[in-house]
Amino acid sequence: MRTTTLRRAAVVAVLVPAVALPLAACSSGDDDGSGSSSGGSSQEGGDDGRSGGGEASGKPLTGKELKSALLKSGEAGDYRVRYQKDGGPLDTDAVQVNRRECQPIVDLFSPEPAHARAAYASAALAESGVGTGGAFQQVVLSSYEEQDGAAKTFGGLRTAVGKCDGFVGSQGGAKEEQVTIEAGDSADVGVDAVQFTMRPKSSKAGSAMSVTVVRTAGSTATFASMALEGGKAKPMEGAVVREQHRKLEAAEKG
Repeated sequence: MRTTTLRRAAVVAVLVPAVALPLAACSSGDDDGSGSSSGGSSQEGGDDGRSGGGEASGKPLTGKELKSALLKSGEAGDYRVRYQKDGGPLDTDAVQVNRRECQPIVDLFSPEPAHARAAYASAALAESGVGTGGAFQQVVLSSYEEQDGAAKTFGGLRTAVGKCDGFVGSQGGAKEEQVTIEAGDSADVGVDAVQFTMRPKSSKAGSAMSVTVVRTAGSTATFASMALEGGKAKPMEGAVVREQHRKLEAAEKG
């Protein structure tokens, strides 16, 4: 495994390892669904801001249902999909940040977000095979214990992206790192969507990571795209985002 080497490649991996490197380094075969993980948390509080419309109805999607809704290889262009072998990418230490208004951004990758997940499932994606090339991309699908948990999560996130231009964070006693947040153009998909870039202040810390989050009625899809070799962070391709949203929306409708 290349986990140790890859962790040093990006500050984002130190602060929010759910998004990137452990999954890239320790993944199983394509499309088998055996490694997608589900989980939840019980922490309360945080921003109760809401996005408009599209409220959830009925029970939240289960881990099994979210796994089934994940993209499969070939469903969005030439992208290949690979699922994690063991554990879950959100099964990690919580990230501590120095600015409260930035917490909803970190909560996307936290094991204990303000609005608890009912379940989640994740996969790594790549055009030329996972673990090769100069970029790593991932999608995490989440459902929420509260009926309006996705709306509250997204409302808080949109407010945070507008107010938070950066933070200093640490995880599990690791060295603190400074990260800037840059808002981007939102994808025209879903009930609501937001896009931003997380960029380490120090070039020694690693590469920037582009994050796109799309909400259906009661779930969210978080896409992360990171250049592992110092390249420019680019948002996840629109065709991938739209197809994943279509599958997640279909799963919610049953």
